[in-house]
Amino acid sequence: MNTSPIPKYFANANDRQAWSADVKLPRYIRESEFQCLGIIQTVGPEDESSYYEIWEGVQAIIGMCLRFGSWGRANKRGS
Repeated sequence: MNTSPIPKYFANANDRQAWSADVKLPRYIRESEFQCLGIIQTVGPEDESSYYEIWEGVQAIIGMCLRFGSWGRANKRGS
């Protein structure tokens, strides 16, 4: 996963106002070593976050949950 501290605008691809978003959601990230899938999604019309903030959440989930055969979720990563 490419990381960057530069904020991006994330929006649901089905939203009519999503044309102005930098990243259309949902977005899927696959990780082959642990055979897991990360899904980036939003509940609002648009969120601002950086890939670095998302990467932090994904790493926390892998570190705490997936190695024990469980699953996890990181909420409220953006604003």
